[in-house]
Amino acid sequence: MVANNIRRSNSRPKVPSRLKIFWDKQSEDIVLPIIGTLSFLVIWQLASSSGLTRLPGPLSLWTDQRTRELLLYPFMTSVV
Repeated sequence: MVANNIRRSNSRPKVPSRLKIFWDKQSEDIVLPIIGTLSFLVIWQLASSSGLTRLPGPLSLWTDQRTRELLLYPFMTSVV
């Protein structure tokens, strides 16, 4: 009697192959909006840094404490 060593393939793909399948299907839908959003933020930052607009740039969220407080706590009233 001869025993056959046949590997059974799992019906579930492994996690890396699931990620690869997802990335292959969705990469165009994910990458283009990210590139567009980053481009918009860079142009906005450059325009605000050069003085073309009076709007604060997106980096002011981390650099300016007043902007950070207004965005994170918009309904909090300060008693000053």
